[in-house]
Amino acid sequence: MKLWHKVFLCTLALAVLSVFCTSQLLIQQEFSRTVSAETDRSLTEHSFFSAGIFSKLNYRKAGSGQPFLGDGEAESILVQAAADQAGGKGGMAVYRDGVRIASANTPIELRSGSLLESMEQKTLNGEECRTVIEKDGDRYHIVTASLLPIEGEEYELFTVRELTGIYRAREQETRYAQGFLLLFSLVMAAVLSLVIRRLLSPLGRVNRGIGQIARGEYGLRLQESGSREFRELSQNVNTMARSVEENVERIQGIADSRKQFIDNLAHEMKTPLTSILGFADLLRIKRTVSDKQRREYSGVVVEEAKRLQTLSGKLMELAVANHAKPDYAELDVDLLFREMGLTMAPLLARRGIRLLWESSGEKLTADRELVKSLLYNLVDNAAKASKEGEEVLLSCVKGEGTVILSVSDWGIGMDEKTVRRATEAFYMADKSRSRKNGGAGLGLALCARIAEMHGAQLRIKSAPGQGTTVFLAFPETPPAEPEGGEST
Repeated sequence: MKLWHKVFLCTLALAVLSVFCTSQLLIQQEFSRTVSAETDRSLTEHSFFSAGIFSKLNYRKAGSGQPFLGDGEAESILVQAAADQAGGKGGMAVYRDGVRIASANTPIELRSGSLLESMEQKTLNGEECRTVIEKDGDRYHIVTASLLPIEGEEYELFTVRELTGIYRAREQETRYAQGFLLLFSLVMAAVLSLVIRRLLSPLGRVNRGIGQIARGEYGLRLQESGSREFRELSQNVNTMARSVEENVERIQGIADSRKQFIDNLAHEMKTPLTSILGFADLLRIKRTVSDKQRREYSGVVVEEAKRLQTLSGKLMELAVANHAKPDYAELDVDLLFREMGLTMAPLLARRGIRLLWESSGEKLTADRELVKSLLYNLVDNAAKASKEGEEVLLSCVKGEGTVILSVSDWGIGMDEKTVRRATEAFYMADKSRSRKNGGAGLGLALCARIAEMHGAQLRIKSAPGQGTTVFLAFPETPPAEPEGGEST
């Protein structure tokens, strides 16, 4: 069942129930007031009739000059009173010891003893009376009773008034109310159907929009209109869609970069493995191999094996960097540069490159081993880009809230496109020269990852034929949590 159906049915049921209860309450209140008025009227008439009987008795006594009435005189007066009532609208009856003495216009059977016990006691002008409403078939009567003490005897006086008209009026009003309720229900149903569907129409629009987003249309944005609740709902859905779109793009980017990483890795490993396999197979199947050929073949095998060793080492460093947490400590930059000079001296000496450094005693809060790996890769890249006899410079300056390390060379440099892609894994502008120098295209990718973990910014300034400078701006206060996410 749809939401608007539920709202419609619940609202209609509450409205109809409210109108029904209100109408029944009003009809019952009006009926109760009418019955109460008729009861008071019956009591008044009964009291008046009773007083009339006593007046006649007293008049008879006064006329006879006797303090007491003779035998049968009281009952004759009661019979006469009944005869006088015969022409009226009401009825009456007089009983003594359960025996009817006189009656007139009594449409119902009066049971004096049991009737008195079931009647409700009333008091009117100091006189105790009893009343009850009796039903005879489809007719209703109100019976009023009281005791008449006459000449030492107790008589029971009953008067009767018909209330059938009042009950029929209530039944008619109830039927009118039911008809009105039916008409009201039809009109209310039509109005509610239009109003509720109109009020909930923005919800349908939002629901359709969410369905489209769920089917992959992450760029869809809902119209923020309608009541405040629907505007807030549309805003929240748009925020969710924007977040989903960004996450999907990020995940897609990660997936694409991983695929590219794997493709590049497979490509980079294919060439050395092919060379190693080919020349090793030549050494295996060739019966006679001269010393020159053996040295040539084995030299190729060794060089390609070194390339694989370098590639696996860089991959290992990159994998460790992706999962490592920096172990922060305060580093003396001048001492760090001296250690780099001693570590890199043999490698740079073979290439005829000199390493220089300059520092003013700055302090850096970072992970010593990760920063040493970063500087090693930058110096190694700078040496590969430099000619024999050139220099590589390490320097450190204090910035605004940062400590800036830089590695500079005056080698071949890079164009703008190469600078933009330099930190991509396996990217090499000149693959033949890079492979000749033992490069795998992972050095700057590793540097970028280490910088990211420290919350540092890596920037490359380079131009073809003018050399390259890589700047690393480390924050003076390291981030509370290691930065960076999933990376290839």
